[in-house]
Amino acid sequence: MLNRMLAIITNDAMALPCAAAPVAEAFGWLRLNEASVVSLAHYSQGTPVLALYRPPVPDIHGTVLPKLHSRLVLACTTAHLQGAAQGLSPYRYRNWTMLLGGNCDDAPLVAKEQLLAIPEYLDKNRRSDLFGEVLFYQFLAFLHSNGGLAKDESDPRLVREALRSALSLVEALKPSGRDVSLLVTDGHAIHAASLDRPVYMRRVEGLKECMACGGDLDGNGKEHPYLKSVSFCDTDALPSPEWDTVGPRKIVSVDKRIQTETFAL
Repeated sequence: MLNRMLAIITNDAMALPCAAAPVAEAFGWLRLNEASVVSLAHYSQGTPVLALYRPPVPDIHGTVLPKLHSRLVLACTTAHLQGAAQGLSPYRYRNWTMLLGGNCDDAPLVAKEQLLAIPEYLDKNRRSDLFGEVLFYQFLAFLHSNGGLAKDESDPRLVREALRSALSLVEALKPSGRDVSLLVTDGHAIHAASLDRPVYMRRVEGLKECMACGGDLDGNGKEHPYLKSVSFCDTDALPSPEWDTVGPRKIVSVDKRIQTETFAL
């Protein structure tokens, strides 16, 4: 099962289509026409909203994004899916969402006795024993353990600590899990991480001649001097030079001011 993912975070919820315009090529890398399932998540008033599309998939970039007013959008395509779509990325719990990219087999992560004990109030929301969903709840369990889950707005240091712990568990107990990337968000900040698989990132600061918002009255593209965005993509395509390679074994954090920091995993 192969997941391709794309995430965009911007400082202007009303300009999401404009923020997506410079990375329009990335929607092609998702290979929507080859996907068994396409999942989309965005935030509305701080709450993640998930949508699931089966073929024929609509034009996400051209028809879906223009209707969204969100600072953040996450897209994931799943190819070579066998069976039902239950337990697929993205995963959601309260205001937390996780996106999983790469080669994601659909076998259980490990035996339950090898996992960190997941608090019952968390575990009762888990719908499957599949790798991705168990990994998400392991991350939440670590975040619960270090006190980060109880905070209204997440502490990035505690989020990175929980990510490191969850990925260390994967590395120790499921070597095939090293060929995945993941991204978690609370709707305010994004944290992207990978073990052996590279992730691509592109920053945009200011936008000229934008036609995504319809242009001006004279038919010219608008300028958005204060628009900022960061996009992440996991794809087997070779990105254009505007994209930076992140990782492997790196965590990139993007805060609500769209400032980025990179940390060793």
